[in-house]
Amino acid sequence: MSQVVVIVPPPLRKFVSGKTHVSVEAATVRQALAAFASDSDALRGYIFDQDEGLRPFVRVFVGGKPATIRPDCEEPIGDGAEMTILLALAGG
Repeated sequence: MSQVVVIVPPPLRKFVSGKTHVSVEAATVRQALAAFASDSDALRGYIFDQDEGLRPFVRVFVGGKPATIRPDCEEPIGDGAEMTILLALAGG
């Protein structure tokens, strides 16, 4: 397992006591997301859909590069990696 730093966007900080960064242990990007959301069902529901897929408005970057997150593809994540979660905004 690797130590990963998750950079938390402002809309998700309410789920992690206002923290801007959260450290988790994981071997893959999907595991890092699951570990990040493990303490809050509401946060988990915000990131993952009912089939455990990533919601369409959620984007994840590792080291500044887009991460692949599909049920058939587990992208490994290295020790000390920074994972950024971005949320698409909609409105009108």
